[in-house]
Amino acid sequence: TGYELQNIIPEKNCILVNNNHIFYDELILALGARVNIPDIENIDCSNIFTLHSLEDGIAIKNAMEKSSKVLIIGGGYIALELAQAFIKNGLDVVMMVRNSTLMSTFDDDISEIILNNVRQIAKEKIEIRLSEEIVRFNKEGDIFKSALSSKGETIEADFCVLSTGIVPNSEIPARSGIHIGSTGAIYVDNKMRTNVQNIFAAGDCAQKYSIITKKPLYIGLGTIASKEGRIAGINAVGENFENFDGILASAITGFFNFTMSKTGLSEKRALELSKEVNLEPVSTTVVKKDKA
Repeated sequence: TGYELQNIIPEKNCILVNNNHIFYDELILALGARVNIPDIENIDCSNIFTLHSLEDGIAIKNAMEKSSKVLIIGGGYIALELAQAFIKNGLDVVMMVRNSTLMSTFDDDISEIILNNVRQIAKEKIEIRLSEEIVRFNKEGDIFKSALSSKGETIEADFCVLSTGIVPNSEIPARSGIHIGSTGAIYVDNKMRTNVQNIFAAGDCAQKYSIITKKPLYIGLGTIASKEGRIAGINAVGENFENFDGILASAITGFFNFTMSKTGLSEKRALELSKEVNLEPVSTTVVKKDKA
């Protein structure tokens, strides 16, 4: 810890770290990702948080304990889990969602079911504003006091949490001649090798592939990162190469007693890809209780 990668010099099998050259036989890049920070005026206020590290979680908890209302920007898994945590602790929640649906990775009809259930469960404790963005944070000193929305409305809150997705840390590899895929993450093959000999990449900095379509996609999940790391490690030190042939992008979460999960392609995405990868999607909807 406390060492920063400054450059990769593949032709010399060497990296620059804290102004020192370190030589390698094999190099595994597990650079992770960072929070995608929207371009919003005054977003650097001290009571506007992201959730990426344990320290972030502690800072958010400290802010929560002296607050009564929070603004969450985003409408995905993390945003919904944050909303539940804040409501459990007695706060009122405003969720600002850029998309026209909550949990937009689902098909629209399922997203509508999720939205209705969240509103019914949380009742007056949550306000979900769809198809709306924040254009400016209004501040006093470095403290956010209210936010101006794209619909011209002012939303007041005691603090704000950004749940706006992640961006792979791929800039240093890109400068070093390592190919970056169409998703913005590091290109790897099914052995987690980059295009540069003896350099592997794994986790949130590496591009993924759909096991269904074989097309690139990008999703940051710890379960995937763990598998990729194991395979990159095995392949970097051994001769019996292991393969990682793709993901289904499975994910599950809950909002109090309501569970939502998905795996594989949504119908919407399958239809978009139907001609490109020769899919003929059909769908049916079944509503029933879930069980472990």
